[in-house]
Amino acid sequence: MKTTTLTDNIYQALKDDILELRLKPGEKVSEVSLSNRFQVSRAPIRQALAKLAQEELIIIKPQIGTIVSSIPEDKILEILQIRLLLEPYAAEEAAKKIDKENIELLKESFKRFEASFLRHEESKKIYFETDSLLHRVIWKSCGNKEVRNILENYRNEINRIRISNSDLGERLIPTAEEVRNIYSAILKRSPEESRAAMHKHILNIKEAVEGVIKL
Repeated sequence: MKTTTLTDNIYQALKDDILELRLKPGEKVSEVSLSNRFQVSRAPIRQALAKLAQEELIIIKPQIGTIVSSIPEDKILEILQIRLLLEPYAAEEAAKKIDKENIELLKESFKRFEASFLRHEESKKIYFETDSLLHRVIWKSCGNKEVRNILENYRNEINRIRISNSDLGERLIPTAEEVRNIYSAILKRSPEESRAAMHKHILNIKEAVEGVIKL
């Protein structure tokens, strides 16, 4: 069994910070501040940063410093291609297997979603939260842990894209109609409609992002 080292622990903590947006794209990372945070010398900090640089999560620039990287355009499209393959399947299976607890969770979320549109209050924030919850519930309910793990990882990447590129970020927010169609199909427990609604949703996002990238 492999022993976890101090460097491994620092690396994982920083990777989590990047993926969960506690460290945002473009933000500078200081070895000194990290050394103080983890109460260690700078040697394991440098080793952890080197591992993150290999994974292209950070960029180490001589004379400038260490910066949290944005996501390359080709990787954005690759992520969307994978989502286009996996999420319609997840939606189809979730429509068959979703339990009452998760149905109620979606119903409560969509009450806030619709109310925010009526009041015109914080609609974008609530809109994003509702869309994000809908996807997570579908991934959880599809019954395939490997598919869920892959998609959860890409959820973090999509959030990073929204933060790092405002033009792409806007295209990654679906229309209200798309969100409602997926929700309605899941609520009806219709596998065919759920697959079709999710496929259209991801395809529209992919085409919109491709349009921005080609500009």
